[in-house]
Amino acid sequence: AIQLTESNVDIFSPPDWRVHLLSQFYSLRADAFLKTNQIQNAINDLNENHRIRSQYWDLKANDYFLLAQAYSFNTDYELAIIQFSNGLKLEGNTDSRANRALCYFWIKEYDNCIEDFSLVLDSEISVESKYKCLLFRSKSYMATSRYHSAISDLTELLKMDIKRVESAEFMHLRGCCYAMLNSTLACRDFKEAC
Repeated sequence: AIQLTESNVDIFSPPDWRVHLLSQFYSLRADAFLKTNQIQNAINDLNENHRIRSQYWDLKANDYFLLAQAYSFNTDYELAIIQFSNGLKLEGNTDSRANRALCYFWIKEYDNCIEDFSLVLDSEISVESKYKCLLFRSKSYMATSRYHSAISDLTELLKMDIKRVESAEFMHLRGCCYAMLNSTLACRDFKEAC
């Protein structure tokens, strides 16, 4: 469909209908590439879609989100952050912010990660999303030696209804934070984790 639409310029009336179809076709094919784990092909099609759309229309927040997501699947976290940020300028979406926070975590920009996850946690989100935000924010606090904040997040995680194996991990991490603060509570948490 893309090849036919690109080669048959004269059959479309009005001419912008052809551009609209091309944009849609690239977007649909990119989605298919993502679903079949052909990430680089998806990135190429999403970039082509961006090129076309930006010439004729304004890009929407979702356009940036899809490209950012593809970059993050490809572990191109810096490029993903740029695209998530572009989308967030248009729409303050919690999914975009949480995904950008995760990208910051993977490139060890912990302060930015903490800031984004804190904003997401201030929003109304699902229990699963809250769980992920608290987990990665607590690890970011630990990486920046903010052990009291990490303990607070880990304690909240322990209060959530989670599996025993995960509880042991959180208990161990909290014990590590207490140990860094020279607290005797570290022994209690380590014993409980075991």
